[in-house]
Amino acid sequence: MRTLFRWMLLAPLAALFAAVPDRPATAEAGPPQVGQAAPDFSAVDSKGKSVTLSEFRGRTVVLEWTNADCPYVRKHYGSGNMQSVQALAQRSGVVWLSVISSAPGKDGYVDGPAADALTRSRGAAPTAVLLDPAGKVGRLYHARTTPHLFVVDKNGTLQYMGGIDSLATADVDDIARAEPYLKEAMLAVVAGQPVAHLFAATTGTDADFVVKLIDVYPTELPAQAELGGYQLMIAADILRGRYRTHWDKPEPIEPGKVLPYTVTLPQASH
Repeated sequence: MRTLFRWMLLAPLAALFAAVPDRPATAEAGPPQVGQAAPDFSAVDSKGKSVTLSEFRGRTVVLEWTNADCPYVRKHYGSGNMQSVQALAQRSGVVWLSVISSAPGKDGYVDGPAADALTRSRGAAPTAVLLDPAGKVGRLYHARTTPHLFVVDKNGTLQYMGGIDSLATADVDDIARAEPYLKEAMLAVVAGQPVAHLFAATTGTDADFVVKLIDVYPTELPAQAELGGYQLMIAADILRGRYRTHWDKPEPIEPGKVLPYTVTLPQASH
């Protein structure tokens, strides 16, 4: 049997406002991990129906923690950016669950009818809006910012967690030049492609980034000893740094500054 090693760095969170208000300290499990099973949960949606994550096994699922009073959320809903990704999710057969973990009396709290009215007023298109006023699901996912997003694949494995894009600002003008992390990750998961999110600083104004997905054979392989420890490249791609945001608008790299680089690897089969 061969062992597959995959390396993937996570995108930064795209908000600084808490989605889950402070509550008395309770014992929490560790945060979810990319590549591991996404924590299952049950929550009531805005229409009073009980919804579980596991009922969507076999489909890609996006979990979106949202708070209508957060300026970062208003940026993406006011501009229509979040709705456009939701519409793309619908066309791609993706389940989109918006989660509101605000407690009663706190910013962003809504009951079921208010949640539905909010969805209609901003033209949103989630599959369902889950109400989590006790913060149980939010704590399970360590969702403390909005918008905070997770992508779960058809097998129930967490494949992405982070922000909607690479620029954690409240400025609508930044959307056009940001790297759309969520959209890229969602589409890659639907297509079965791995996505690498890199963070690096360079000494010059340009650099090439080579990303490889490698299948490493066991050190000892009795049936074929000559293949012991062999590294088989499954997929790889190269990104020229100055094209990190747009292929048609090259931008020099600022030396010494840590910047995000996203590489979607091609599908391959060996």
